Amino acid sequence: MKETELKTKEEIHLHAEKQIEKQTKFIGSLRLQSGHTCFELNTATGEIAKALFHKQNAVFENPKYNKGVKKVLEPNRLKLIVNEQCVYVNALNKKNAEKHFKRMVKK
Repeated sequence: MKETELKTKEEIHLHAEKQIEKQTKFIGSLRLQSGHTCFELNTATGEIAKALFHKQNAVFENPKYNKGVKKVLEPNRLKLIVNEQCVYVNALNKKNAEKHFKRMVKK
């Protein structure tokens, strides 16, 4: 028969203090067209605004020739700062973005 163990309050408290690591989840990709802007529609408020991006450094490693040597280039990758309540679309201007969002709602 399985014996039951009593846990003290201190042990329970230690387990509660463990920090959960936040992991990034790939949702999808969006290719920016030249001359267009990425807009976001907040579904809760209905507000349309330009989307915010974060510049990332590109890191390359060539294990064949230089093991452990990494080459860091200037920021050339843009990472979209995603809000949970927002939908994103590429458009020429804000008025055109409104049209895109209205078409999305109709579908």
